[in-house]
Amino acid sequence: MKLKYGMLLFLAAFFIFTQKTLAQEVVDTTESFATDTIPIQYKADILESDIAFGTGVQRLTGNVMLWQRNVTMLCDTAYFNRTNNSFRGVGNIHLSKDSMNIYADTLHYFGNEKIGQFRENVLMTDSVMTLTTNKFDFDLKINKGYYFEGGKIVDSTASLQSLEGYYLPNDSLYLFKDSVELHNEKYSMYTDTLKYNFEIERTFFFGPTNILSEENNLYCENGWYDLNQDVAQFNENARYTNNSQILKGDSLYYNRKIGIGKAFRNVELSDSLENVIINGQYGYYNEKNETSLLTGMPLLTQISDGDSLFLHADTLLSIYDSTGTYQTVLAFHHVKLFRHDYQAKCDSMVYLMQDSILLFHTEPVMWFEDNQVTAKTIEMHIRNRKIHYFKLTNSAFIITMEDSTKFDQVKGRDIHGYFTDGQLSKVEVRSSAESLYYVIDNDMLMGVNKAECVDMDIYFVGKTVDSIVFKNQPKATLYPPLQLSGNDLLLSNFLWLNHLRPKTKNDIFIRQ
Repeated sequence: MKLKYGMLLFLAAFFIFTQKTLAQEVVDTTESFATDTIPIQYKADILESDIAFGTGVQRLTGNVMLWQRNVTMLCDTAYFNRTNNSFRGVGNIHLSKDSMNIYADTLHYFGNEKIGQFRENVLMTDSVMTLTTNKFDFDLKINKGYYFEGGKIVDSTASLQSLEGYYLPNDSLYLFKDSVELHNEKYSMYTDTLKYNFEIERTFFFGPTNILSEENNLYCENGWYDLNQDVAQFNENARYTNNSQILKGDSLYYNRKIGIGKAFRNVELSDSLENVIINGQYGYYNEKNETSLLTGMPLLTQISDGDSLFLHADTLLSIYDSTGTYQTVLAFHHVKLFRHDYQAKCDSMVYLMQDSILLFHTEPVMWFEDNQVTAKTIEMHIRNRKIHYFKLTNSAFIITMEDSTKFDQVKGRDIHGYFTDGQLSKVEVRSSAESLYYVIDNDMLMGVNKAECVDMDIYFVGKTVDSIVFKNQPKATLYPPLQLSGNDLLLSNFLWLNHLRPKTKNDIFIRQ
């Protein structure tokens, strides 16, 4: 079936945003900052000491500035504790370091540990992004920043929010956890956990993940995207949905550069427009020529008012015409088809879905009611979900079973069959026509009619032959009931293949 994997392109835009935005967070470049005990320096208009402030604590007010190496901090009021080299800042907090600025209502800064705890109305900015949260800690010793009661990152193209967010440069990692949401103009992503390894430029997502856009949706429970290779994989209950199609599988893989998609294990593709469901164990999609292939016990089910068509083959291949409108399904090797009113078997088949035409090749045989038809090729036309017309080309043969020992037979070079309301109403035999049928009147056998001619037309009423028109050089004989026996009751090349006929939908998986 046709499958648009184009929605996966959203990932490129997302990871560009991630890389440009998060890579600007603070990284301390001072050589010994992580290990040295560096006294916090400060200045203010007023410096006060009072036992009420605590032992060794001084209050700084008026143009307060504190700094430690290349980290500068401003606030309205600071309570500085010289004994443990820390302070608590209150009001209009502003920390700056390189291109990063952090604003908050309060700040606890521990100079020996190089940890800052920002609280209430926290705003962090750099040249490309803005982070807002109410609780944000930054450990300059190990270059780890994190928020833990909800945060939102915004840049010019997208926004990302989660309950927890971590920057772990020593592990080359950004981590967002719990109720993660990513939004831009093309899509929205909702997941439980999102990790980005900026060294290898690969993003991982864990837990139930939904990626939504106007055109399609994607769901999985873990997966990854490689920014360099432009390759993505979605695992565990992976599901892709667009306006009319749903693709499911244990895992889905997509390579954007070459336009190849793959689905693995428990693959199911449903198309509501065609009322078709395809199942298998391995699926392959080529985006450039819009072809898809399914193997691993593939099964095509076409649903029709509770009466479905079931098709199985070793391989199912779906292709589209140059306009991308008309679809053709090709089935290769050990092909079997079951529907309650007709069945078929062959080694290769073509299904022109737009025109509802089935073409059977390589030892094809088709059954409907008590009839068996064979030929070099069989062409069957469906109208309103019923057989409308069939064409048997080369070595055409129709056999109808009267009972376990009696068979009506028609053969010729080519045979055309016509149906009315799903019932065979006329058969045209063209070239080298032969027939053998049992003449029955009031359930009594009157004899056996054998005929030969160039062409022959047979008309049916219900399941009974009503009349036969012999054309060009006819020769016919009506034999008494018991005069013929054995091979005399069989036309040449007679072959009854009822043992190959699938009696149920499960029989299409039996190889014979």
